[in-house]
Amino acid sequence: MCGALLGFLFGIPRSRQRPTPDDGADANPANLRRYEVNTNLEQISDWLTKILVGVGLVQIGAIGSRLGDLIDTAAAGMGSSTSLAGALLVYSLTAGFLGGYLVTRTVLTQTFSRYDALLLRVNVVEQRAARAEEVSTRVAVDVQALAAVDTVLAGEEDAHDEQALLNLFRTANPSILAQIYARASSLRRANWRESKDVMARCIPVFRALCQNDTARRYHRNYGQLGFALKDQQDPDWIGAEKALTDAIAIRDATGVSGFRLYEFNRALCRIARDTSKARTEPTLRQQIIADLKEAQSNSTIRRSGLIERDQSITSWLARNGLELSELA
Repeated sequence: MCGALLGFLFGIPRSRQRPTPDDGADANPANLRRYEVNTNLEQISDWLTKILVGVGLVQIGAIGSRLGDLIDTAAAGMGSSTSLAGALLVYSLTAGFLGGYLVTRTVLTQTFSRYDALLLRVNVVEQRAARAEEVSTRVAVDVQALAAVDTVLAGEEDAHDEQALLNLFRTANPSILAQIYARASSLRRANWRESKDVMARCIPVFRALCQNDTARRYHRNYGQLGFALKDQQDPDWIGAEKALTDAIAIRDATGVSGFRLYEFNRALCRIARDTSKARTEPTLRQQIIADLKEAQSNSTIRRSGLIERDQSITSWLARNGLELSELA
């Protein structure tokens, strides 16, 4: 019993907390041996060697006399010779130690390893199931968001309101939001001249996209909203001007070039708000001139002649005593 207990103590495996240098830098933790050999026996052997050198042979003699007393006591109890009793004691201790050590090193270590491997597989399965459920939920939300937008753009009676769209957009994938933007902007571009009622269906979609952009990173959402508010059957000049102002601020803050149609359309909104019959008040006048100059600085707008061909702009310039050449 004593030998088996000693064998167990010396043979119990130690769990590995991290990979060792021998495993390599790119070792997969799932494939590593999770237990290593207990080296207590080597350490104790080294300690005993140092102790024996330190205490000397005198102490060994004392140990021998105590061992002799144990053998004599065992022999008297067994009714045998001291040689047989000593041999049985040494044999039993050694056999128990080896048996306990080997059983611990083999059976117990394998039991620990099998349990850890089973636990690892269970954890992997649970993680995969959780990821699959998360992906399934996200796909369902994305599909629901796209379906809601299609319902709104189609003009169906049970169309979702702006708040419902915003709730769906908050959990939708960014790639899905990009698809939603593309669908709404395509509808606006295709209908803003001839079918303004159809074009107006995209307004709640762009409003929800803008509200969802809490970090203010996507100027196109605000720009498209401004265009739609300006071009609807009953134009919202103030709302369009605010949306275009936000689009310009985000565009400049993110370092994007181009998109000077924002200034061109904002100038139209400001001109529409100017109800005076005479010259425009100085602050608004300077704002409109600054927008027109910024728009005219774009080569595409300049070559297309948008400013020269727009009747509201030319009338406003004439009313304020300005020439087109002054916008250069």
